[in-house]
Amino acid sequence: MTFERNILKMIPITFNLQRKWRRSIMKYLTRQEELVLLSAFRLKDNAYLISIQGHLNRFTGKEWSISSVYIPLSRLEKKGYLKTTIGAVTEKRGGKAIKYYHMTKKGLKALAEIEAINETMWTGVKGLVKKLESS
Repeated sequence: MTFERNILKMIPITFNLQRKWRRSIMKYLTRQEELVLLSAFRLKDNAYLISIQGHLNRFTGKEWSISSVYIPLSRLEKKGYLKTTIGAVTEKRGGKAIKYYHMTKKGLKALAEIEAINETMWTGVKGLVKKLESS
């Protein structure tokens, strides 16, 4: 038996809720994977390694190395959340093509589930920064 099934047997909930919960279980993403996936979503057709890195640098205020973006991109592609296409070869890039990343339906569903989880977890905690500043 899997870990999820063992947990479900311990939780006293109705059968219908158990079935629904089982279907919606996704492999949780790391925060790094979540931010990379969200950046790829926001950049749409312009999502490639360097543009994603720049987007993350701009929106997080932190410096992301190439490897700190490439490794999560590779994992997200293996999990089926992203697919890739190869762009045209350009002389500007020394004859190399750009690898573009595109969201899959599975990736969109994962982002929607992450958003729902975050909203649930942050319920009642919003405004925390203001509370800390005023105390």
